[in-house]
Amino acid sequence: MKQTARKIFTIIGLLLFSCYYAGTTFFIHTHTIDGEQIVHSHFSFGGDGSSHTHTKAEIKLIATLSSFAMVLVAAFALREVDRKLLGKIVLPILTRKSSFAHHCASLRAPPVVVLAD
Repeated sequence: MKQTARKIFTIIGLLLFSCYYAGTTFFIHTHTIDGEQIVHSHFSFGGDGSSHTHTKAEIKLIATLSSFAMVLVAAFALREVDRKLLGKIVLPILTRKSSFAHHCASLRAPPVVVLAD
């Protein structure tokens, strides 16, 4: 059950990423608003992508969503890098130090030989 759910979430995530990537890569167009050129991308059902207009609020929303998506992708990527670094570099060092301290810090006295007279 757990593996099936993981596969389903993996497929859904891959599908969402593919759609987002296609939408931001294949439908790039520019608008001139208040003398400034704004380049963005989104799917449009009309033939020419630049024949439509956007309000300032829509432009801000598109920019915010794009920024949020990039921050989210970067956060997940850094999380995976951090997890791998922790497992390969930091944990072996901590294990080595703790095993060394375990063998050296003994409160037991060394054996003593008593000779009878």
